[in-house]
Amino acid sequence: MSPRDSKRKKLNCKFCQKNAEFMKLYNDFFCTSCLRFQKESAATDPKLLPVLKLKKYKFNAQKYAYFIYSEIDSKIGSCERRDLSKYISKKDYNIRYIFLNDMDRIIASIDGKTVNALKETDASWKAYDYGRNYRGEIKLVSESDTWQILDPNGTIIGLRDPQDSKVALQTARQFTMLDANNPENILFRITRKTGFNLQMFSEDFDPHLAWTTVIGIHRKYYL
Repeated sequence: MSPRDSKRKKLNCKFCQKNAEFMKLYNDFFCTSCLRFQKESAATDPKLLPVLKLKKYKFNAQKYAYFIYSEIDSKIGSCERRDLSKYISKKDYNIRYIFLNDMDRIIASIDGKTVNALKETDASWKAYDYGRNYRGEIKLVSESDTWQILDPNGTIIGLRDPQDSKVALQTARQFTMLDANNPENILFRITRKTGFNLQMFSEDFDPHLAWTTVIGIHRKYYL
């Protein structure tokens, strides 16, 4: 059997053992039962990957993809937007952003609600690590224009700095996220300059949530 023939067939999902179907567009098998791609890891207690331990990142954002670089302009990963609306029954979070390393392995993912920047609607992006373990959520409350960071238990742990500019043409040029319990503690800052520059400040803050914020800002304000 040729590789082409094998990709036309289904295989048993390595997570739930039900059928996973090959999605040619994304070159991966997807299970509609447990909603997982087969390039994801089965790790239930994964360690923080080295690529997520850097202090500074550069995100080159395109319409459906992102390329991630280190401070010295070395490419360290990429992200692609996958529309799962045809494959899942629950439509709330039908867009998935998959982060890949240079070995084409999934290192993190985000489930996001469809965002329409022309409408004043709430938005949400849920972050997962390479084992699809839930890391928390980035939420935009449209009525108050409030950006929140929630931990896996739903507790608000971060808020956008109220001193950031809210002028229409500048509102997305700098995002400073502060510790909800200690506003003097900066978690991370995102600046818009030929892409998005992400700088981590807090040693204890989960970088998965910082990466997720970059995606949220881009989807909300630039598309």
